[in-house]
Amino acid sequence: MSKILLYVHYNKNSDLHAHVLYQLKSIRSIFGRIVFISNSPLSSSDKDAISPCVDEIFERANAGFDFYAWKEAIDREGHENISVYDSVTLMNDSCFGPLFDLAEVYGRMDRDPCNFWGMINHRQEDEVIPELGTNILEHVQSFFLVFKSAVTQSSSWRSFWEGMACETDIFKVIAKYEIQLTQILRDAGFKYKVLLDTLDLELSREELSYVPADLCLNVRLPLLKIKALLQHKNPRHIIGEINRVSDYPTGLIEDYISRDFQPDRSILYCDKVLNTYCSTSLRHPGAERESVAIHVHVFYIDVWKKYVDYLKALDFSYSLFVTTNSESKAEEIRALLPTPADAGSEAREVIVIENRGRDILPWVFISDRLSKYDFVLHAHTKRSPTAADWVGASWQQDIFDTMLAQAGKIINSLRENPNLGIVIPDIPRFWRYVAPVRRETEAPFISMMNDLWSRMRCEKKVDFENALAFIMPYGTMFWYRPIALKKIISIALSAEEVPVEPLPERSVLHALERLMVYIAWDAGFDYRIVPLKELASGFADGIVRNRQPIHQSVVASAAQNSTPATQKSSSERLEMILIQRAIAKLRILARPKKLAKMLAPYGLVRLYQKIMELRRAREQQIRQSEPSSLKEKVAKHNTPTLPCVNGRDYWLRTHRHLHPMNIVHDPGAEKRLNLVISSLGRAQLFGGIATCTGIATVLARALGLPLRIVTRDGGATQEQYLAIMAAIGIEPWGDVLFYSDSSRNDLGRNSLPVYSSGSDIFLASSWWTATALRQNVKNENVYHIIQEDELMFYQRGDDYLDCWNALNTPSSKYIVNSHYLSDWFKDMYPQIYKNSVVFDPVFSRSTSREFPQKKPYSLFFYARMTNPRNLFWFGAQIIDGCLENEILDPDEWNIFLAGDDSIPQLEFFGGKKTINLGILSWEEYKSFLQEVDLGLCLIHTPHPGYPVYDVASAGGVAVTNTLYTKNSFPSSDNIIACDLSKEAFMDGMKKAVALAKDGPTRRENYLHQRIPSSWEISLSGVVDFVKKES
Repeated sequence: MSKILLYVHYNKNSDLHAHVLYQLKSIRSIFGRIVFISNSPLSSSDKDAISPCVDEIFERANAGFDFYAWKEAIDREGHENISVYDSVTLMNDSCFGPLFDLAEVYGRMDRDPCNFWGMINHRQEDEVIPELGTNILEHVQSFFLVFKSAVTQSSSWRSFWEGMACETDIFKVIAKYEIQLTQILRDAGFKYKVLLDTLDLELSREELSYVPADLCLNVRLPLLKIKALLQHKNPRHIIGEINRVSDYPTGLIEDYISRDFQPDRSILYCDKVLNTYCSTSLRHPGAERESVAIHVHVFYIDVWKKYVDYLKALDFSYSLFVTTNSESKAEEIRALLPTPADAGSEAREVIVIENRGRDILPWVFISDRLSKYDFVLHAHTKRSPTAADWVGASWQQDIFDTMLAQAGKIINSLRENPNLGIVIPDIPRFWRYVAPVRRETEAPFISMMNDLWSRMRCEKKVDFENALAFIMPYGTMFWYRPIALKKIISIALSAEEVPVEPLPERSVLHALERLMVYIAWDAGFDYRIVPLKELASGFADGIVRNRQPIHQSVVASAAQNSTPATQKSSSERLEMILIQRAIAKLRILARPKKLAKMLAPYGLVRLYQKIMELRRAREQQIRQSEPSSLKEKVAKHNTPTLPCVNGRDYWLRTHRHLHPMNIVHDPGAEKRLNLVISSLGRAQLFGGIATCTGIATVLARALGLPLRIVTRDGGATQEQYLAIMAAIGIEPWGDVLFYSDSSRNDLGRNSLPVYSSGSDIFLASSWWTATALRQNVKNENVYHIIQEDELMFYQRGDDYLDCWNALNTPSSKYIVNSHYLSDWFKDMYPQIYKNSVVFDPVFSRSTSREFPQKKPYSLFFYARMTNPRNLFWFGAQIIDGCLENEILDPDEWNIFLAGDDSIPQLEFFGGKKTINLGILSWEEYKSFLQEVDLGLCLIHTPHPGYPVYDVASAGGVAVTNTLYTKNSFPSSDNIIACDLSKEAFMDGMKKAVALAKDGPTRRENYLHQRIPSSWEISLSGVVDFVKKES
C-alpha cells in the first residue's frame, strides 16, 4: 500500500537536530513518498543530511505555521495526486520518536475500519478560551494525523484546504483549523481513532494539550510530544524510563534540549556532570595531536607557588602563558616556572600588563595567541581580600581539584565530544554551603548581561530575567575551546567600564563571568561541570536551604496564601521564628571568640572598609541628587524624570527598517537571486513591490537561478506570489522559496539566517533594504531597484541623511523604473544615472473593450490621504471645483475613491457624495477599471505613477500632473497632463470630460497607444545589465 508523508520542520534557531534525522530515517520504509517542509532556513549541509531520508525538500517562510505549510505542500502535490495514495500523513517535528515500532501501528490501523487516526485526542471543553474566542472541540492532536483515501478523495477534505487563509496568529490557526478539522470530517460521516483516548481520563485542560509523558510511555505510544517531557515535574525520570523500556537513543533528547534551551534550563533535563573522578581513564591513542595552552594570571605570588606544583604534575604537553602586573612579580614567576624536565610545558611566556580588569582583560589581551590552540585553561591566583583567608583558600583549592588535578580527563572529554565547548568547576563550597547565591542578589547584573549580549551580537534568544540561577564558572576559571568563546574577544571594553582597583561589587567583569557558558551555547556548544572532590549529600543542600533567613516577600506570600482561619496563627509563628533567629544571632556574636575576632586587626580593618564604602556611596548619592545651583534646582523641578536607556538599543528600536540582515556565508549553497522587500499582501498586488517581484522573476528565469523572496516584516506565501504574477501578467518561475525576517526582536536579534553563497545576487526594493543588505553583503552584489526619488519622502533630517547616504554609496548599482525618473537622475544624481539601467513599466490591455454611450459615467480618484505625494487634498479641491463650475454634472457622474481604507465618505459641492472602495484586491481593481471613464491620478514626484497607466490601458481617460522632467505623456492620447495649478487642472478636466464622452475618439486613442505591454521586452536591458555586472 502506498503512503505519503508531509513532514513540517521548524526551529527557532534554524538548527536541524539529530532527533529529526533519526525520526526520518526510522520511518522512511513506511512511506512511498516523503516531502520535508521546512519553515526555517536550511544550510547546504542540512540539506545534504536530509536528502537521503526524503523525496523532496520544500523550504518556505514560517507563514501560517504548520497548517498552512501542509496546505502549500498539498497544493504543490495536487489534490488529484494526493487522493491516489492509500493514506496521507501530516506530521511535524514537535515530538521524539519513534520510541516503539511505528510500522506495526500502521499495519494495525490500516486494517481498522476508521477513516482517519492519530496518536492522542483532546476532549471537548465547554468553557470559552479567551485567546481562541471559542471553546475547544473534541479533536485529534495535530502533531500526527493520518487520513485514509476515503477522506482525501472527499469534497470536505478539499474544501477545508482550499478555503484556508494564511493566519499570522497561532491562536487563530488553532481555533479555525486544528480544533475544527476533526469535527468537519465527523460531520461529513467519517470516523476517527487514536492510540491514546483521553475522553474518559481525568486530566486537566493543560495536561490535555500534551498528556503526561509517563502515561504515554505506559501505553507504548510511538511518538512522545516534546512538550510532554518539558512539562513533566521529573523529566530525568522520564528520560531514564525511555532508556529502560525503549531502544530510542536518549542522547538525541539531551542534544536537542542542550542546543535549544539556555544553560540554566537544559541543566534540569540533561546530565551536565563530567565525572572525572571515576577510575576509568578517558585517555585514548592519538590524543596528543591536539594542542593545549594554559593561561594563569598571577597577582598573588604565594598562590602561584601552589599552581607550580600542580603544573609539574600534568602528564600532557602544553604551552604556558602567565600574565602579571609588574616586572618584579614577573621575575619571581620566571624563577618558579616549571622546567621542561619537570613537566610537558613547551612554550613558556610571562607577560606584564596593566593592573586593570583583574584576570579578564589580561586573558582577552592574549586571546589572539590562545586562539591558535585546540583547548585552553584560563585560571588566576584566587584570594578574597575582603573575607577571611580560608574563603579564598578553599575556593582556590576547589579550582585546583577540579580544573588542574583532573585536567587530563577534561582534555580527553573535549577531544571525544566535539560539541563540548566549555568545562567549568561546580559551585565552590563557600558559595554552596556558607553564602549561597540568591536570585535577588544576581538581578543587578542582568542589564549589564543583556547589554554585553547585544554588543557581542549573540544570535540566540536568551532570557536572563527569568533565570533562577546562572550557570557560570565561579571565579572565572575554566577549560574551553577558543572558537566557543570567540565573541568575547570582539568586545571592546572602555576604561570607564573597567575602572582601576578596587572594583565595585558589581562590574562588567562580574557580568562577563556569568556569561561565559551562555556565549559558548550561543556559538553552538555544550558545557559540562566538574563536581568537587568531596561530593556532598543532598541532605546537606536541604539543610543549607532551610537555614536561610525567610525574606519579607516570603512572609507576605505565606500570609496572603493562608486561609482566614489560620492566617493569624501562621503570621505569629513566622514572626516568632524571625525573633528567635535574631536572638540566636546576637548570642553567637556575644561569644568571646566572636568578640575577639571582631576586635582583631582583620576584623577592625574589615569594619573600617565597610564604613568607608557606605560613606563614599552616600556622598556620591548626595552629589548626584542635589543640584549645585538655583538654575539647576529650577530645571530639576520642572523637568520630568525619564529612564536612562542604552543609546545603541534606542537607535535600533526606532530604526527597525535598518536592522542588518543575518546573511550567513554557506560555501555549499547554490547561487541564488534574492529579492528583499518589506512584505507581500493585498496592498502589494499592484505598485512598486509587485514590479520588484516581476523583475526578480524575469531575471531568475533569464539567469537560470533559483529565486528567494525575503520579507523583512510579515511573511510571504506561494499563493501571494502567484496572485502577483497573475496580476501583472508574468509567468511564475518554478523555483521560488520564501524567507521571513520578521522574527527578529526590537534590537534586530534572533533573526533566522539567510544562507548565501559568495556570489548571490540581491535585489533591494528601497534605500532601507539596500542599507540593511550592504552591512553584510558585498556592495557589488546588491542592485537597488529605485522607483522614486526617495529623498522626496523626507524633510531635511536624519532620515533624509540616511537616504542620501544610501543613494550615494560608492560603486552602487541601480535599476531605475521609467525614463522620466532616469532623466531626472541625470541632472540631480549623476552617480545613479551613470551606474544604472532603465526600464519602463508594463501595462496589459485588451482590444475588445467597448465604449458605449452611457450614463452615469464613472470618475475614479486615486485617493491616498496617507501618502502626501499623491496630493489628496489638491485632488479633492479639483473635483469640488469641477462640480461647482459645472464641468462635472452631478447627475451624469459617479465619483469613486480607491487606494486608501482610512478615508471617510466625502460630500462635494451640490451634495454629491463619493463612493469609497478603499484598497481593492487585484481582481476587484481590474474589474473596476473596465468601468472607469475618467481617472484623476496625481503624484508629486518625477515618476509618472502607475494608476495613470492603469486607467489609460483599461480604456479610460487619465488626468495627471507634470513635474520636472515629467512634462508630457506621448505614449497615449488618452492621458492629459497638467501643470500643478488649479486653473490648469480645471482646463484639463474640462478636456478630459469631453474626451471621456467621445466614444469613437477615445477608442481610437486606446487602440493606438504605445504603453509597453511586454515585461520580457521592457526588461531585456535589465537582464543584459545584470548579466554583465554579475
